[in-house]
Amino acid sequence: MLRWVAIFSSWVSLGLSTVMYRKHQTGRYNNKSTIPGHIIYFLWRVCETGGRVLCIALFASMFENWVFAVLGPHFLIMFSWVVWSRGSKFASDILLCMCFGYMMLFSMPFHSHPSRYVYFVYYVMFYTENFLMLGLWAGMTSDRDAWFYIPAIVTVIVFFILHIVMLFLNYKVAHPKARRIKYCEKWDWKRVCVSLEHIRTV
Repeated sequence: MLRWVAIFSSWVSLGLSTVMYRKHQTGRYNNKSTIPGHIIYFLWRVCETGGRVLCIALFASMFENWVFAVLGPHFLIMFSWVVWSRGSKFASDILLCMCFGYMMLFSMPFHSHPSRYVYFVYYVMFYTENFLMLGLWAGMTSDRDAWFYIPAIVTVIVFFILHIVMLFLNYKVAHPKARRIKYCEKWDWKRVCVSLEHIRTV
């Protein structure tokens, strides 16, 4: 019983930490965060990580080290993308890039800038891996008569549906919107010409 409580609390804590990170990021870019937006984002993230961890656990319980063959390419792609997207300055901190790559095995970090295409590519790869691991486990496991066989499959599918629904809700009603800032400055051409004339005479 205590084990399940610990697992549940860790799962919820992970979701809350992503909400706090999102709140921090939206605050940096002067976007208003709302309670409904936080709730939608929380449900998005717990459904995402819940289904992912369950797929990995089921697959690893049967295929053990083969889980690295599935997740290894994902890690390398995410690690390379972080290095490339952050530029040469960020690439010097390899350890931090590796941490981001590992985190992206389970979830895609929040982006305050336009990110729908990034999310699309990420989740195509994400769910291809999930259903590959789930399908191999469901088709080859010897636990088909076990009590958890059907509930495990149903849980992953429910998480998938809820995750997609919350993802779209987040973009429709809760996603931060960039604010356009107009900045106009009148040029004083006379002063510029004077400066140039001064440089020429000197």
